[in-house]
Amino acid sequence: MLCPHCAKEIPPASATCPFCAQTLLSGDPLSAGTSQSSPSQAKQFLIWLVCMVGVLLIYFMAYWKAKLWSHGNFNPEAAGYLIGSLLTPVLLAWLVVWLIGRKRNPPMPGSTKALIGVAIAFGISCFSLFGEFSSRVASNNSVKDDSVKHDVGHLLKQAAGKEAPAADVNWYDGPSRNFFSDVIKHGQEYETAINAVDNSSIKQLYSAQSYATQAGMQSTISQLQALLDVDKKYESMDPVFKKLEGYIQAANASQSEKDAFLKGIQQSAAKSMAPRAETFHAEEIWLVSSIELYQFTLSHFNEYRIQNKKLIFKNNSLVSDFQDRQSKSMALRTAAIDSRSKADTSRKNALSDLGLTPQDVPEPSLKK
Repeated sequence: MLCPHCAKEIPPASATCPFCAQTLLSGDPLSAGTSQSSPSQAKQFLIWLVCMVGVLLIYFMAYWKAKLWSHGNFNPEAAGYLIGSLLTPVLLAWLVVWLIGRKRNPPMPGSTKALIGVAIAFGISCFSLFGEFSSRVASNNSVKDDSVKHDVGHLLKQAAGKEAPAADVNWYDGPSRNFFSDVIKHGQEYETAINAVDNSSIKQLYSAQSYATQAGMQSTISQLQALLDVDKKYESMDPVFKKLEGYIQAANASQSEKDAFLKGIQQSAAKSMAPRAETFHAEEIWLVSSIELYQFTLSHFNEYRIQNKKLIFKNNSLVSDFQDRQSKSMALRTAAIDSRSKADTSRKNALSDLGLTPQDVPEPSLKK
């Protein structure tokens, strides 16, 4: 029969349990045999069977985790990782079971302890394996990103003429190279147009001398307007992206691949082109403000004179208006310069991320 407290088999003639020293009473329902509330032999067998299956699954997960960690190369180091992957959940499970059962009276049956321990170890092993899966996916994505950046860097060099064009490996290599070439050409055309603008009057912008003559102010307004016109003409990159769509549609690929590629380009361009767009916006606001400043001063040319490199207005009410306009324009010019500096830094960082330098893809040199 079974002991009513520790559930272990004891001799039928015994009055006390040889395992837990529990005194058996004649009225004890468990002392009559194993058909009462104690676990049956079949149930005990089933519990131990579940435990064995759990142990096998724990070993399998540890092996799988070690194989993922070693990228399929099962060397001695991976074997050590396997042992560590087994010991960690087993020891933690043993500790938890010990804490649960150390003060229990009567003691917890061995099969119950084993089942709880295996369940805890199984859960820990599952979480650990999922973590290894996540780490492996992140690692693979990182390798893939590095490979893509490497390829894009070479395509940019080829588009800039710094490297001889290579044979296309992917269907989108040719369209990408053409797109990068168009972007570089767009920047070169912008540089040529800006540098063609006469900026002789702009060089002395906001100085007292720049307000000295009507002809001088008209020249300044004309040059500022010319710069503004160039900025507005080249601000949008839509023509370049329109040509890219043509390159993609002409490529030998499925429509779903083409659509996915274009969507990826549009999403990345929204981020990468943001500093450029902000720079153009800041410069246009500054140019408009400066044009309005010189138009205002020109309209009041007969109401001031220049003395000691200062404008002396006959009507004091114009002084505040002029000063506010000039201070605003000067602040906007500073903001435009800062914006261009940030855009340059962003461009250098983007090139560096691709393993390139500004010399690999020359930046437009503007004389603003």
